[in-house]
Amino acid sequence: MEMIPEKTESDSKEQDVTYESFELNSFSEIVKEILDSKDSSSFCFVDWDQTVTGGGLENIRNPEISLEVKDSLRDLLGGFPVGNVCITTDRAGIAPSVLENVVFNTKEVLDALAEFLEESDYPGTVPIFLALKKQLPGLMSNQREDLVKHVVEQIVSKNIQGNMKIFMIENFSSLGLSRRKFLEKVGKEVKEKLNREYDRDLGIDIKDYILKH
Repeated sequence: MEMIPEKTESDSKEQDVTYESFELNSFSEIVKEILDSKDSSSFCFVDWDQTVTGGGLENIRNPEISLEVKDSLRDLLGGFPVGNVCITTDRAGIAPSVLENVVFNTKEVLDALAEFLEESDYPGTVPIFLALKKQLPGLMSNQREDLVKHVVEQIVSKNIQGNMKIFMIENFSSLGLSRRKFLEKVGKEVKEKLNREYDRDLGIDIKDYILKH
């Protein structure tokens, strides 16, 4: 495992958000690492394209999920409280867009996600957040706002206190060099919303697992 420690601009006395990234070559290895280090207060965000669906460019249009990845994803879902594993993707959803529906074949990709979740016998709902614009973290996204709201609601309803971890599993991409900025943004917005609406504070440790096929 290659560990890439990064100090963040939020590593100050005023901000309790830390970030580390790790590069691994196997989805199942990443899941094992996460399950070995998570606790009941942890969250996990899972990218979909080329993270779950495989590294080939053809999988962007025609997703193929290997049995090994399916088993590992089931293990991941079963290892966290319901609501603490979220699918996070830049896919814009089913929209009247030639780019999304024809070029990227988004409907088929999201159908494959729905089919997996249905056959996994997961006892709850897996939140899915689309159009997150992770490459443009400075651009506000309604879906990012919804993701932050969901995490805060889970923290409050489950009375999570002290410190929590947010794990991320995503595919390596040369376009994703600002990936930590999106996660830091989410972490800071979770803290701000908790403080503003519930007068609560907690530390957030972000562990970003990057899959290199």
